[in-house]
Amino acid sequence: MPELHDILSGAVAPGALVACGGGELQRKPMASIRALVELGTGDLRIAAMLGSADVEMLLGSGSVVEVHSAGVALEGLAPRWREARQTGTPTVLEWSEGTFAAALQAAALGLDSMPWPSGLGTDLPTVNPWLKEATDPHTGGRVLAVRALVPDVALIHVPAVDEDGNAY
Repeated sequence: MPELHDILSGAVAPGALVACGGGELQRKPMASIRALVELGTGDLRIAAMLGSADVEMLLGSGSVVEVHSAGVALEGLAPRWREARQTGTPTVLEWSEGTFAAALQAAALGLDSMPWPSGLGTDLPTVNPWLKEATDPHTGGRVLAVRALVPDVALIHVPAVDEDGNAY
């Protein structure tokens, strides 16, 4: 079976949008994150609904140019995430959990964007250009048009893999 470094070096190119599975400190693909950090692939764009050590390690590696997330915490606001949000480097695109899920769902369905009923009247469209207030053409009501977030690769945690590469 190929080594994780070999798999990632062939799958994650500079500038790739890497989606990280899990939530907060649960079910994070940490072996893949460590291997990605060791590879030193640059200009990465990271997407993690609720990030933690995964996003912090990638931010610490200096290989990240953009982070999409509803938040990054380590039993409190994560320090590198806080610094990125305060300095603007790397670029942080803030999402609510609902809009983040809608962006991934739009991508899965092959749509450019998806209408979302929540988030109107908040600062989200101001801080995230992937969210635009729009009029629903069917109801005339206001919605957020959530642009599809299309990962180039997704890293997920699995508890076991067999000799044939089947993940469980």
